[in-house]
Amino acid sequence: SDLLNSVFVTACSMAVSMTLTVMMAYPLSRKELVGRSYLNFIVLLPMLLSLGFLPNYLLVRDLGLLNSYASLIFPSAIGTFNVIIMRNFFQSIPSSLVESARIDGCSELKILIKIILPLSTAGLATVALFYMVGSWNSYLSPMLYINDPKKHTLQVVLRTIVMEDSMDS
Repeated sequence: SDLLNSVFVTACSMAVSMTLTVMMAYPLSRKELVGRSYLNFIVLLPMLLSLGFLPNYLLVRDLGLLNSYASLIFPSAIGTFNVIIMRNFFQSIPSSLVESARIDGCSELKILIKIILPLSTAGLATVALFYMVGSWNSYLSPMLYINDPKKHTLQVVLRTIVMEDSMDS
């Protein structure tokens, strides 16, 4: 049950994170985006200023996400570093491909799905791996947000086993 909880949270977290990261990184990679440098700075800001876990906990509590899997998926859905990796990867794709698709009448979504993403499989795999490992190794979030033992992830159960074993010694 704990293993299944961890697998479920990791899979959902990776899917949500990848979708949001791609949807954020693609517009930021386009030179024609108005206010691009300002928006890139806003994306970079959380890397420079971290407020700790208390504001995150208060946000999760106020949104009513405590004791739900959503509390493990959505607060850490977008990683600044991963958005920057994907943005840079998208920027490395020749703009002539995008311009050609626009001339042919493709929408931005079709350009993203049919041209950009197939050319970005290495970047997508790298970022997906970062999100997967981060979600799988997450320990503090389940400890803070999940009270129901049936919803605990493997990491919390392992910690409980280790703590009980150290108390017996």
